[in-house]
Amino acid sequence: MAKNFTKIASVLKSKRQKISAKLSRLTLELHVETLEALYLNTKFAQVEDLSVTILQQAVGILDKVKVYQVNIQSYFAQFQQQKAIDSAIEILAELGIDIPQETGEIEKKINEEQESLKLLLGEKTIEDLADIHPMTDPDKIATISLLQQILPSTNIVNFLLHILVILTQLNLCLKYGNPSQAADIYSFYGMILCGVLKDFDSGYKYGQLSLKLLEKFHLPKSEALVMHLYYGCIWHWKEPIKNIVAEEKLIDAFQKGIETGNNEFASFVSITYCFINFFRGDTLEKVKETYVKYTNVIKTLQQQYSILYIPEFDVRKRRKTIQSKLCSNTRLEDLMSIIFNK
Repeated sequence: MAKNFTKIASVLKSKRQKISAKLSRLTLELHVETLEALYLNTKFAQVEDLSVTILQQAVGILDKVKVYQVNIQSYFAQFQQQKAIDSAIEILAELGIDIPQETGEIEKKINEEQESLKLLLGEKTIEDLADIHPMTDPDKIATISLLQQILPSTNIVNFLLHILVILTQLNLCLKYGNPSQAADIYSFYGMILCGVLKDFDSGYKYGQLSLKLLEKFHLPKSEALVMHLYYGCIWHWKEPIKNIVAEEKLIDAFQKGIETGNNEFASFVSITYCFINFFRGDTLEKVKETYVKYTNVIKTLQQQYSILYIPEFDVRKRRKTIQSKLCSNTRLEDLMSIIFNK
């Protein structure tokens, strides 16, 4: 009889422990969902406070990653770019990824990643990358997500680091398979090829690859990012800017960005849409109306970088200035300063 009681007690204890573990997991998940809701509702101070509490309860590295991801989004929205980068570097180190910050070390790492990329690509064509097996390692997927989140911040404060992050992601894709964010990664690389290396053919192919993956895997959360990069940084090198398809795709991507909580890139998409309106020669009244409309949306989303980036300007005066500068052979750098209100 005593043995039976001991056995029953042991079973009950085991069940209590399992129930306790499930409750702890449920509590953690609820806290993370609350954190995400606070971010989407622009309660950034509360995001920081709650994240401290959650990290004290988090046991595994993947639980910590979820919290860091929301924090990084919050820092970016508040235009605290270096803080976003530092947070990512901190948690990436726990995942075995070393991201240097000194210029010399970054350049050395870029060279290493480029050499690795050449070896991994081998005889593969750009089109072949669409058929790479899916990434399944949870730690590698978390690493990709964190690297992805700091790309906008690195683009603003440290462009060399921005290039390194893109190359690191590419190498991870070729080594471990395509993650769900593969379309994002390839479109970022296409942007670098077109805008930095002037390899328009390869850049355009990577852009096309990103669109193919977007459609193949039905990724609404990635749509705002991919459409912003493709139509804002790749497409116009090979296609006429007056092609109406860009306008239609960007409007749809903006809506998808809002619906999926991707406020950051929904804001970027709206800026790209405004610039295309301006450059393709829409009426000044329409351009101004578009700028005012999307400026108000971005302010509602409290995306500080985008608020600074989309200036409310006198479009008539700006276009007239650009036209006069074009006639006087003004340097491209000076024209860009005029366009972007710098």
